[in-house]
Amino acid sequence: ELDILYYVFSKFRKDDPEGSIYTLEIKELEKMTNCQINYKRVRNAALSLKTKLYQIRKGSKLKQLTIIKGFKRKIGSGKIELELSK
Repeated sequence: ELDILYYVFSKFRKDDPEGSIYTLEIKELEKMTNCQINYKRVRNAALSLKTKLYQIRKGSKLKQLTIIKGFKRKIGSGKIELELSK
């Protein structure tokens, strides 16, 4: 999961519009981590990130959010497209 987050965060640009889609390329992730990536594990990790709920407390207010709004992949492409939550 952390590898996915680090990869996506490395793709951020200051002027990215809200709702940008980030493409996770498995081969590039393998080069970055110097590990062979299991596609099923990446899919499961992306699903896990989508379902994780984070809570931020600021004074008397509590905000709950997820990092990933959604993801999709085309089987056999070696890519997963991730949309981040606002």
